Amino acid sequence: MTDPSSTTTQLTATPDDLRLVLIAASPDAARAASTSRKPASEPWPTVVDVAAPDEAAEVDAVRRSLDETHTRLVGFSGRILSVTEMTPRLKNGTKLAERCGLADASFPLPVLTGWTDLRVLEIYADWVRERHADALIALQPALDAYLQLLPYRSFAASLDGIDITDDNTLLLTGTCRRGASEGPTPPPEAVTLIVSDLDSNTLLTVPTTPQLRVDSGVRRWTGFTATIPADQLPIGRTKLEVEAEGPAGFDPPRKRVTASIGLSAASRPLIVGGRRLQPVPVASGAAHLLELVVREAGGLAARLGWSRTMAMHDLKAAVRRQPFAWVRLARLLTRPFVRKPIWLVGERADTARDNGYHLFSHLRRERHDIRSYYVIDRDCEQRERVAGFGHVVAHSSWRHRLLMLHAEVLANAYSIKHMVPRQWDGNTYMRQFAWRVGAYRAYLNHGVDVDTNALRRRVGGYDTYITTMAREAAAARATSGYDQQVVQAGLARYDALVPTPESRTILFMPTWRQYLVAKLFSTSDDGATLFEGSAYQRFILGFLTSERLAAVLERHDYQLRFMPHYNLRNELADVPVGSERITVLSGASADIQEVMLEADLFITDHSSVHFDIAYLGTPLIYSHFDNAEYRAFHATPSWFDHERDGFGPVVDDLESTIDAIEAYLVGGCRREAVYEGRAAEAFTYRDRDNARRNVAAIEALRP
Repeated sequence: MTDPSSTTTQLTATPDDLRLVLIAASPDAARAASTSRKPASEPWPTVVDVAAPDEAAEVDAVRRSLDETHTRLVGFSGRILSVTEMTPRLKNGTKLAERCGLADASFPLPVLTGWTDLRVLEIYADWVRERHADALIALQPALDAYLQLLPYRSFAASLDGIDITDDNTLLLTGTCRRGASEGPTPPPEAVTLIVSDLDSNTLLTVPTTPQLRVDSGVRRWTGFTATIPADQLPIGRTKLEVEAEGPAGFDPPRKRVTASIGLSAASRPLIVGGRRLQPVPVASGAAHLLELVVREAGGLAARLGWSRTMAMHDLKAAVRRQPFAWVRLARLLTRPFVRKPIWLVGERADTARDNGYHLFSHLRRERHDIRSYYVIDRDCEQRERVAGFGHVVAHSSWRHRLLMLHAEVLANAYSIKHMVPRQWDGNTYMRQFAWRVGAYRAYLNHGVDVDTNALRRRVGGYDTYITTMAREAAAARATSGYDQQVVQAGLARYDALVPTPESRTILFMPTWRQYLVAKLFSTSDDGATLFEGSAYQRFILGFLTSERLAAVLERHDYQLRFMPHYNLRNELADVPVGSERITVLSGASADIQEVMLEADLFITDHSSVHFDIAYLGTPLIYSHFDNAEYRAFHATPSWFDHERDGFGPVVDDLESTIDAIEAYLVGGCRREAVYEGRAAEAFTYRDRDNARRNVAAIEALRP
């Protein structure tokens, strides 16, 4: 029987064929879900069912909606979906129903929307057995096939990284996406990794092991690992495919493995077990295909053969007018003019105040054997902070572009994309430039990562991922796709955390909200309309203009500084204040560490800077003023809980925030013993060698 996913039947999607049900915890959540993303076109007609505050209520809501459904298909979602989003699901469900012999079924069939799909399928299976037992006497095998194949509508796989183990075995890490993969246990269907030649002849098959990942705030079994002994790798140009078990009578779902953007960025030649290999991205229209090039290693002939293979690849890319085909030739021609090794260090293009700055200052003071350069905008305010060290390069200048051709290390506190010259497209750089140079990519971090999906290997492709705490490192390894790349070295900026005398100053420093701003590295201003009237904006305005806060500051003779997050600096640039004792700092140019050191009391919502404050010993307050929105649209599962693990009290509204502030001012801004104990246990290192450990971790990448 033909795999239903291969059919090309053109169907007209109409609302009469499919019913979309929005399941939310409350009316407010339903309204927020309906506006959290702008649909690509008009939204699909949706029935809103808000009676699902817990698991039992969710079961009841889904079952009730199924009872009331009279369309052929039904879908359940956590947000309003657009016609553009729903049409492929409708077409797939219709085609699959026909293939499985369910076109005339007397009961509705589910389609998947990406929202707790496994849970919905489990509820549906119980419901259909109970409500349509007679019909299932003849149709149970057909329904089983439908439910098994349904998750593979969105079947896709990518390779995210290759590591070498101690026994000369390759550990392949990748992503294998399919629906209904968010349960507590892996999907039952085994997935096999297939190595084949470019004519699709199978050369090697290996089993995969499913791995947990965090996707859109939900833990899903979308990761995989596979091991291949190096001496078993076929010589030549090969491709990778994944194949999942399918029901009897159907071709098993099978997909070619693509190159994730993270793999492309981190790809470089590897020598293991007498073989030289490299995963090479191959552009093919909109797809980012992958070839695994394997040759014998050792000897002049082998090296020349490898160079010839890569030169032919570049020549073909040049003929097809693909970007960055010129990179290796440019490196060869300019090599006599560049001394190595070269490390390029940076943060955002206009900042020098975080771990990039502190690592660079350490390199320029202590490691003269490394030719380190700091990349920053020519005219930005913070350039003067690094100018005295020398080796400062203007962002996007010809010198910057030349050094990118020869850099051995790229180290950034936020994202390597911040260091890409503006003349180059960031994504194209990662997919087509980076693997031709092979620079090691170091993520210096800009705080302790409390979100388990803050970094994903398939997106960032970092060779070193700096962490501070043991639990942070464990959480990063658990779901990010990184493993040996995670290094517990401490943040370089911690070397400068030295307590200062009392200043009678309070620092208020909330973090940003991803749903209130345009997507990073985008020129869109869509986030501006969402910010107006948000719970975040209302609290900031209410707090800074509070007459009671002004009176508390006056009564105790304190100043309050407000530091907007960099990503919300424009929205809060002209925010009003209700007292001369309140100052609004620049989210772009202020020296964050300096104002932190001067603070006697720190207030935040969820900013990871609270770890710096705890390291210093300064008392702090967590104000969860928009907790429902934050957890619904920004937060992801975390190993750190403010109530259980935090270094200060947790409050949830304006009045309780001011209450907590006044309590600390009355008590002389002293941190309580319970929080002292938590801070003492949290930090692995309490020294001034963090930058040195960062450098050692990066140097360890060299073979």
